[in-house]
Amino acid sequence: MNKFDYCTLEIIYTTFALLLLGFGAQYNRSFLSYGGSQVNIFSFVALYMLVLLLTLIPYGPISTSDTSEELFRNQPSNYIFTCFIILGTLVAIVSFQSYQQKFKIGSFEYLVLTMFGSLGLIALDKANDLLLFYLSLELASFCFYILSTYKRDSSYATEAGLKYFLLGALGSGFLLFSIVLFYAIGATTNYQLLESLLLGLELSSGEVQMQRLATIFLATALLFKVASFPFHNWSLDVYEGAPISSVVFLTTVPKIGFIVALVNFLFSVGIPHYETWQFLLLASGTSSIVWGAFAGIKQKRLKRFFAISGVVNIGFLVLGVACGSLQGITSVVFYLISYVLTVFICWLLLVEESQITYRKLTLNLADVSKLGLQNSLLGICFALMMLSFAGVPPLVGFLAKFTILLPLINNSLSSLAVFLIGISLFSGFYYLRIVKIIYFEGVHDSVRGIKFYSQASWLISYLFTLFIIMSCYPTSLLLLSTAASLGLFV
Repeated sequence: MNKFDYCTLEIIYTTFALLLLGFGAQYNRSFLSYGGSQVNIFSFVALYMLVLLLTLIPYGPISTSDTSEELFRNQPSNYIFTCFIILGTLVAIVSFQSYQQKFKIGSFEYLVLTMFGSLGLIALDKANDLLLFYLSLELASFCFYILSTYKRDSSYATEAGLKYFLLGALGSGFLLFSIVLFYAIGATTNYQLLESLLLGLELSSGEVQMQRLATIFLATALLFKVASFPFHNWSLDVYEGAPISSVVFLTTVPKIGFIVALVNFLFSVGIPHYETWQFLLLASGTSSIVWGAFAGIKQKRLKRFFAISGVVNIGFLVLGVACGSLQGITSVVFYLISYVLTVFICWLLLVEESQITYRKLTLNLADVSKLGLQNSLLGICFALMMLSFAGVPPLVGFLAKFTILLPLINNSLSSLAVFLIGISLFSGFYYLRIVKIIYFEGVHDSVRGIKFYSQASWLISYLFTLFIIMSCYPTSLLLLSTAASLGLFV
């Protein structure tokens, strides 16, 4: 027996999260001694819940009722992305463990918010109905708004959360307007029914324009969520004001959920207007890369630097989606996995960096110079991540950019591919500047060793090993990306 009869993965996950919420409300300050250090017991509970959830995923699809089949997509690729989201949440929680040990934080809300946020992303990626799509996106977004203000004693964090909330409400308005238009055309919100109706019905010119407008509005709402140009400015302020523990999660896991949701929608309901949203994505992706190439040159703040880098990388992902082919979606999945892995390693190194304190209001690029001085091996690790972002071969970042350029060339966009190569060479300057800061710019502060906690040290070692394997032997990742993209494309 390989199916559950009366429950779904989302229900199990929700039960786990609610149990953690109730347990945390009752025993907020309980600590568990482990390995000579004080570790918050809620982190262990959350980790064990997520690991148990991972063991249940191979038994899907785990619902056979008609209602669930109408609301959820039960294709194998959806469970692959569910694994990615849960694994990313595990990494974020482990990084928070180290963060709370370093700064003596006993609050459990971060764990509950990350679990409910990832729950919303899982439901969003499996959504087969526009109403479930909206509710899942709002659940995830609501958790992200609070995470950005998690540092409650900081006016910077409060300002970041307020900006995120207000601008996020604008994106939600676009999404709701799109759903209303689709329902006005087809009298349904189900993906399959809408696709068959929109392709089979003879619509008037006004209804066609309404359908095109609805597609543009929904794509715009998701472009805002992933911080693609011109809906990117919020990310700089939000990441700058949010605490590092929240930024680790916000810059990685949500990208997986929102990109997959964008692909699910565009390659089902959005198929009749492929030319319209292709032009929108090509313009947004190219503009993101061009803007990031120039915006990062004079940037001196670390979080804003990573926000700009994220806009550039989102530009490549959006261009891969715009290709509208299986090769393009495969390249998007490959790029997404390699990008999230690289960002995780960078932030884990920065969280462990002993000079970056909880009370420090802003982080500058000069702070990474301490990383190289304190530990040469970690300095090399961080430098390799920067070189991967810059697209230096044979690192996985180069392979990811190469896989994005190939479908562009195959779709008669060779001139755009050549232009992107030139822009990438130009934008590689500010990544190389980080390497210069690590090794060739001294600091006036006293240099101390980095104190690593066991969980973080093992996690960094595993992720860096995986990074090296992916750079040297990318075939396995390409096969996994192809398998995951098949369910998205068909």
